[in-house]
Amino acid sequence: MALAPVHPRRWVQRALVAVVVIVFAMAAIFIVFTPVETVSKVRVAIIDGGIDPTYPALNKAKIEVRSVPGAPSRVSEHGSAMAAIMVESASAKPSTRSPTIEIVDVPALDVSGVGEVEDLATGITTATQQDVDMIVAALGTEMDVPELKEAVRQAQNDGVTIFSAAGNGIGDFASYPAQYEGVISVGALNKSGRRLRFTNTRATNLLASGEEIRVESPGGGAQPYSGTSPATAIAAGKIAACWPLIAPHTLDQTRRNTPVDQAIEESIEEQGKDPRECKSL
Repeated sequence: MALAPVHPRRWVQRALVAVVVIVFAMAAIFIVFTPVETVSKVRVAIIDGGIDPTYPALNKAKIEVRSVPGAPSRVSEHGSAMAAIMVESASAKPSTRSPTIEIVDVPALDVSGVGEVEDLATGITTATQQDVDMIVAALGTEMDVPELKEAVRQAQNDGVTIFSAAGNGIGDFASYPAQYEGVISVGALNKSGRRLRFTNTRATNLLASGEEIRVESPGGGAQPYSGTSPATAIAAGKIAACWPLIAPHTLDQTRRNTPVDQAIEESIEEQGKDPRECKSL
């Protein structure tokens, strides 16, 4: 039996259909097997006086409140300002890859910034229980007590990175939790990039700007802050902005008084990545 010839146009149509089917199939495979890059987040506990969420800078962050049992829970100017400085530092150069900042407010001090060392220890424990990535304690005490040391140890065992102010004062002195092993201690730089005169001279991990850091107040105007507290907030903010790219534990491998931008760049490079991917630098 003779085969009927196929019209040339039908061959073209069939070829086009086949090409379309192959293209769609390849696209589907690419979509299914290509990882979707999602916007990451970093949860940061700030242990200080309570945070006033009406500070203008804080509208860029999600804020939760976790009270320390038995401790004062009123908002404080210092705690609010440190939170604002950290958020401003993290969002100074935003990009689509910047993580979302979630602040867990852990009030451990009263409205004037005064509290007991046991409240600080309880605050660290409370923060650890909230599944945070970072704890920022832009404060310190010269009292080395077992409760505080144990709270820090438990947080570190749970994978939490702790940042603490090196302390303000003339000379070399101990300040906790900054001096505990594994805690990232932050000292302050002046506007010229030199160590601020009243910064603790004891070895610190990182150095960040800490002279006249201005914070916009809810009622208008701005208040300047100087010392290792704002320096700690700035360093923590920069690191939070680069969180998906760095290995935080590398920031405490040596106590070398390294400017925070340099420390971040080195940490990112150690992971085989490009520091230019972090927009906070």
